[in-house]
Amino acid sequence: MAGLPKKQIDAMLREAEAAIEQLRPAFEVEMVRGVRALAATWSKCTANPTPDERGELFRLSHDLKGQGGSFGFDLLTDVAASLCRLLHRLDTSEPTVLQRSAIDLHVRAMEAIAQKKVRGDGGTLGRQLVKEIAALSEKAT
Repeated sequence: MAGLPKKQIDAMLREAEAAIEQLRPAFEVEMVRGVRALAATWSKCTANPTPDERGELFRLSHDLKGQGGSFGFDLLTDVAASLCRLLHRLDTSEPTVLQRSAIDLHVRAMEAIAQKKVRGDGGTLGRQLVKEIAALSEKAT
């Protein structure tokens, strides 16, 4: 974009923002579906996820992480990113009670975020939630 006039850059940014706004309702539907799929996968495998189930949990959370921020759901992105890190750090043995609790907290938080359609970082409560989830995840691994 270097060398383009500021007016042209501003117009391009406005067009991009308008396009994102038009896509937001479709994303919100997909966000809810993705979180439901994540919760359903987790409920099937809470005791001892197989490698395939762990992979599916990671894939679903990674997709939510990648898309959330693009549409203004930064809190969803932060929680999904934390879940990705947690799943990546777990070894292949049966998860401990604390590790299962940490995964469950992530999934429940994403369910609440999707249900309430929480945009942005969730304010003070959202930032505190991310800190608490991160602390539990660290303790679990």
